[in-house]
Amino acid sequence: MADYRVRGRIFTVEEDDINELMTELEVNKGLAVRAYFEDMGIIEPGSHDEIVEVIPQKVKRKYTKSDKPRKAVERERKIDPDKLTLIQILEKALTDAEITPDPRTNETDLHFKYNEADYSVKLTKHRAKKA
Repeated sequence: MADYRVRGRIFTVEEDDINELMTELEVNKGLAVRAYFEDMGIIEPGSHDEIVEVIPQKVKRKYTKSDKPRKAVERERKIDPDKLTLIQILEKALTDAEITPDPRTNETDLHFKYNEADYSVKLTKHRAKKA
């Protein structure tokens, strides 16, 4: 489907109709469009009315922020059992060395004091390297 402006009005024309006229009359697209509008009685045969194809303009999307606040999504925290096992091993090694670790808050961090200084161990699990 294509839109054409004739005498200040816009008309929508099926492309199949124009292609059919082009093959029947063996003319180019401009003459086929003119013949179509003449057949429809929109313009007079032999008149010099201008026929312009209207190219649709892309509409820019408008994004607006909603007035109501978003509902916070509650996600259940997944505990990594491998990390927990390794932290427990480190915790046991510190207690065997008579260093008292602070109570753990999760399975990734371990905090303790040694010679009046604070230390922490953070356990990071890395992804497998790509081959």
